[in-house]
Amino acid sequence: MYLHMFPPQTGDKNTLCFIGLLMPWGGLFPVAEMQARLFCAQMFREISLPNVDRMRLSISKDEEKARQRYTHSNRHYFEVDFVPYLRDWLEYCDVARATSGSVSDWTLFKKVFFGPCVSPVYRLHGKHSWIGAREAILGVEHRTSTAYLGLGPVGSHSGYCQMGRLEKNGQNETQKSGTAPNGTIHINNFDGQL
Repeated sequence: MYLHMFPPQTGDKNTLCFIGLLMPWGGLFPVAEMQARLFCAQMFREISLPNVDRMRLSISKDEEKARQRYTHSNRHYFEVDFVPYLRDWLEYCDVARATSGSVSDWTLFKKVFFGPCVSPVYRLHGKHSWIGAREAILGVEHRTSTAYLGLGPVGSHSGYCQMGRLEKNGQNETQKSGTAPNGTIHINNFDGQL
């Protein structure tokens, strides 16, 4: 598939896309987000994809790279390197990764340059930028360490998401605020028992 997303058989229309159907050496969700952005940009005609022949040529080059790097197997075609794949993707969209010249905030610069490559880095500048990208980049370490501690999302008391069932007067009601009025939480097990 072209860019591991578009089947060349539908290249004339480009209305079919497979998002997340690859195995990156890194996080899948940031890559899937970038693929979704590319598909939306293509659907809204902000970008145009090449014709079917150029797609097939690109696919054969990708397959050849996979054969040189791995053993001959169809499974390895779907493996991609995280950062190079995102760099290749950037040539199709008007998205700029924050670089040393474009970052005027020293704290943010250190996180972008020395920290992990996370998808909000591609939301700092350019088309479809996100105002919360700076806070998301600066909070990566906190969110990662919180996830390993099992504390759950901010405001959660039990380590679970703010979902579940709250038993009130013998009736099960969907929990909305994270805790019952008396501070107790009853979470459903996977088998549906309380």
